[in-house]
Amino acid sequence: MSDLSKQSKPLNFEDFTFRNPNPSYNNLILYFYTTGIGPVYRATEHFQRFQKENPDLEYRLREGIMALDILSGFSNDLKKFDKDLYDSYLIMRSYGIPDKVLIG
Repeated sequence: MSDLSKQSKPLNFEDFTFRNPNPSYNNLILYFYTTGIGPVYRATEHFQRFQKENPDLEYRLREGIMALDILSGFSNDLKKFDKDLYDSYLIMRSYGIPDKVLIG
């Protein structure tokens, strides 16, 4: 049995975007930060592949997320990126990366 077949199913969109008060996708947004801890996430092999294969999606998320004010409790501001973040999640999951790594 391959590692991919042992992996649980990806979250559905509703579970992925559930907020309590922050979204379930938690750490995924760190891949789109260019400051702080973001470069550590961006340097991973799976993110480098994602960025190379999906430059437009990566650009939209990076520019949009970097423009948010994280000090103002930005969970609601992230809602406009939910669909693109979910797409990026599914893409990186397809590389065999588990939820524990992608969303914490």
